Amino acid sequence: MYLADGLPTTVQTDTAWFTVAVTDKPREVGRFSRTFDAMAAGALPPGKTPEILHQLARETAE
Repeated sequence: MYLADGLPTTVQTDTAWFTVAVTDKPREVGRFSRTFDAMAAGALPPGKTPEILHQLARETAE
């Protein structure tokens, strides 16, 4: 898990409708932790960001 074990065991979610939900239910926290871990594992390294942004700029300029 990428989140340190010493962090609080709560999750906060914000929605497009300006609402906030907070939960400390272990099942929900686990679900969000697994989702976060999957996204982090699939992400490219931060050093690739400039290259990706330049590529997107070229693609959208066409």
